Amino acid sequence: MTIQQLRTAMEAARTGSITRAAKNLYLSQPNASSMLRTLEQELGYEIFSRTNSGIVPTEAGERFLEHAKIILAQLQELYAIRAQGRVCRLRLGVQSFSPAVEAFIRLTQEYRDCPSAEFKCVNISADGGIRALANRELDVVAALIAPCMLPAAEQAVQNQDLELHFLHQVPACLNLRRGHPLLSKLPPNAAVFDYRLLEAYPYVEYQKLPTRTDGYTTISTADQVRCRYRIVVDERDTRCRIVGTTDAFSIGCSLPQAIRARYQLECVPIPGQSMRLYCITRRGGTQNPEIARYLHLLRSELPDPPTE
Repeated sequence: MTIQQLRTAMEAARTGSITRAAKNLYLSQPNASSMLRTLEQELGYEIFSRTNSGIVPTEAGERFLEHAKIILAQLQELYAIRAQGRVCRLRLGVQSFSPAVEAFIRLTQEYRDCPSAEFKCVNISADGGIRALANRELDVVAALIAPCMLPAAEQAVQNQDLELHFLHQVPACLNLRRGHPLLSKLPPNAAVFDYRLLEAYPYVEYQKLPTRTDGYTTISTADQVRCRYRIVVDERDTRCRIVGTTDAFSIGCSLPQAIRARYQLECVPIPGQSMRLYCITRRGGTQNPEIARYLHLLRSELPDPPTE
């Protein structure tokens, strides 16, 4: 019996899916399934009942999971002892992506009682983040990458001996204030988005970073958004405040509910437009406690993926 088996069983029970547990733990689905089967054979009983809709703990499995939870909690205390005398550190690069920022904020709050901690969050493009990781200036990068740019990003990651982990498919959204006139003009369930509807309203966009390997360039560039009035900002709060208090709009990812409530915003999905969220680390980086915890928090900020 291994710690990885215990973690896999607990995550499978939490998500109700071996496939989803494997994704959350950065394992292949066959590896996770084999790990649980081996564990069940060692124990001599089934932990889960497999159904068409997912997995459900058996009666014996429920008892096993109770003990596994205690063991993993005690293990965390042992890790805390190991952390004494060392600096708890995370240096994050992110592309103005609200869930990634929210997860970082939560991480800093969790570590506020750590004897020695160092946290850093910078706005950086995916290719800039790759260079910073290779130069050991960052520990992890949360990157939005358009499908057309993925081969170039994969090659860059491979050249620098880094790891690229897929996290989530992120739909592109039109962000507006509540009560915006556009909300009554947008046809529901349209297959194609009519960008001409935006021409009469101010467009708030992020300042272009020196290098871009992200998905925004395929969604919100002047090729599709033709407005007479543009407002360029370099951080999220300013963009949200402008959009939330005027008839301006922005285009980006769906915002967390807390951000929508804070700025009184609505997020309208744009048909056929999406990006893929990845994390990029050095080899074996996801084994670092701070990186692993950050990625767990980031996943909790993201909407649930489609049903398997």
